[in-house]
Amino acid sequence: MIESTILRAIYSKRQLFERVVEFWTDHFNTDITTVGILKTQDVRDVIRFNALGSFLGMLNAQATSPAMINRLNNQQNSRTSPNQNYAREVMELHTLGVTGGYSQQDIVEVARCFTGWRYITTTNDPGRGTFLFNQNVHDTGTKQVLGHTITSNGVNEGYLVLRILAERPETARFLAKKLLRWFIDYDPSEALIADVAEAFRQSSGDIKTVLKRVLDVENVRWAQPLFKRPFHYVVSGLRVMNANMTRYDSLRYTWLSGMGQIPFSWNPPNGYPHAFEYWGTLVLPRWNFAFSLPISGNVGGATVDTAALLAGANTAQLIANRIDMLLFGGEMPPADKAALVTYLRPDPPSTTRIRDAFGLALASPGFQWY
Repeated sequence: MIESTILRAIYSKRQLFERVVEFWTDHFNTDITTVGILKTQDVRDVIRFNALGSFLGMLNAQATSPAMINRLNNQQNSRTSPNQNYAREVMELHTLGVTGGYSQQDIVEVARCFTGWRYITTTNDPGRGTFLFNQNVHDTGTKQVLGHTITSNGVNEGYLVLRILAERPETARFLAKKLLRWFIDYDPSEALIADVAEAFRQSSGDIKTVLKRVLDVENVRWAQPLFKRPFHYVVSGLRVMNANMTRYDSLRYTWLSGMGQIPFSWNPPNGYPHAFEYWGTLVLPRWNFAFSLPISGNVGGATVDTAALLAGANTAQLIANRIDMLLFGGEMPPADKAALVTYLRPDPPSTTRIRDAFGLALASPGFQWY
């Protein structure tokens, strides 16, 4: 599944969808090392299925996902032995945010509402690995959650809590800011956050509607550069170089592992960081990848045809122009482009220098950002 995720990122024509899937994968993080095979069902039937649906639909599906139940210990949450892990994270990470106005008592009460939420683990049961509500361990007492009185109603208590959380203005703001940080700006303005949060509220959390507001042409036009995380960097390099992939183990175990971002392998429940401060200092593995990729065989499973990429360009200036269009859409920083031309000369450039020029462009500061 990890390698199929890499494959889709490289070859899928539905790039916005894949980026949204990546966003929700971090937002509802469950690491594959902990949850094992349960992650397959979570990615396929929960995240990918709900990625462009409603936020409440995603939240409900996540709450019943065996991967989430396992990772946040709700399998151990019962009226006689309460476990508050899921209750805390569903508010802190999934909905309200850490400053969302809930109290420790709210965590206690939400945990009570989710007692009995389980998944089937019996080896020979045909429903193994699917959601189960065990009424026998559920706390049937009255609960108070964020000002709402919740009376005994079995599994529906948990669903009511999720609806309350999804409809809170703090949730709209938390998700608006997080989506804006993902697509537009590490530090979005208060006006922009309020605008997207209002779209969330008016649409009852319709993800497509919210994305349309986030990706408004004016927002994108003035968007600040964002630093490519390792997965984004590797995939973008393979895409612009039109790499033909025959296997994915080298990308997974050598390159992404060396850069610190194998898909689904972040242990804390908050997902891989989306911040220059976290990723920006580990540049050597990126440079190594950049100079290895143009040489077929140096990145296991990847074949790159630099001659085809050049489309007949045979002088230093024409080759630099071609690299500019392929990697930067014609917006390569002028000083970097001039340096490429200088490096490639004298004409005609050698095969080695042409490969190095691609490596220099892939390793350059401009290609680290988007």
